[in-house]
Amino acid sequence: LTYTGTGDMFTAVNPSLTIKDIEINAVSGTVFNTTGSTSGTVRLTNLNIPTVKNLGIIDSLRAFSVMNITTSALTGDGFVYLGTDISLNIDSMVFSNVSAGVDLFKFGTATFKKVNIGNVTVSDSAAGSVFLSGATSSSNIVVGSVANITNVTIDGDMTSLVNIATTDNR
Repeated sequence: LTYTGTGDMFTAVNPSLTIKDIEINAVSGTVFNTTGSTSGTVRLTNLNIPTVKNLGIIDSLRAFSVMNITTSALTGDGFVYLGTDISLNIDSMVFSNVSAGVDLFKFGTATFKKVNIGNVTVSDSAAGSVFLSGATSSSNIVVGSVANITNVTIDGDMTSLVNIATTDNR
């Protein structure tokens, strides 16, 4: 499936959305833009996204789950998160050829009640790209919650964390 526009390929409000077992190209666009009122869920499974500008915007969803996604040319941003009380589960992603200026996981000021990011491989990343960026002092995590980031391999000049520290504690 190929999108030739510059905007959003898929949009959804309060979605119950599953995208699986497909190849998607969005050379100049954003694959999806989802907005919820802490009630929507999005599941992405077994996707090949060879060429993409931006993976997607996740705004106030109840749950966002990714399993087995591969990208081979990312030039804009990965996943940009907005809103509150998001449950995030990322398992088995492969990124290659990540351009400068790309943030793979951009938490901004969004808050999460659960974060699990695991089994992520990044190869051929440019200087100026970032794996995970967010707010300082654990502000992205709801009090009493835990974020787990495990089994991440970064090859290239990508910065692993911006504004987030391995010693952050909520």
